[in-house]
Amino acid sequence: MIKVFLREKKLKHGRAGLYLDFYPPIVNRDTQKHTRREHRRLFVYEKPKTELEREHNKETRMLGENIKSQRQLELQAGSYGFVAARS
Repeated sequence: MIKVFLREKKLKHGRAGLYLDFYPPIVNRDTQKHTRREHRRLFVYEKPKTELEREHNKETRMLGENIKSQRQLELQAGSYGFVAARS
């Protein structure tokens, strides 16, 4: 069974990027090569100073968790032969 994790990587200017980490590696849809990571271009503030930054972090992490859950379901459906619905 493939597991999906939401991870953070430190970026410049006090921010951290969010990405998906897969174990074991999956086949990338575009390049058809095995990959462990999928970067989503989402970021959070490492040390939020204002209420706006804290709210941004909260919403961005929730979005990241939703994306993670969707990818987990897609991968599980594919491994059992189900066809995932596309919107």
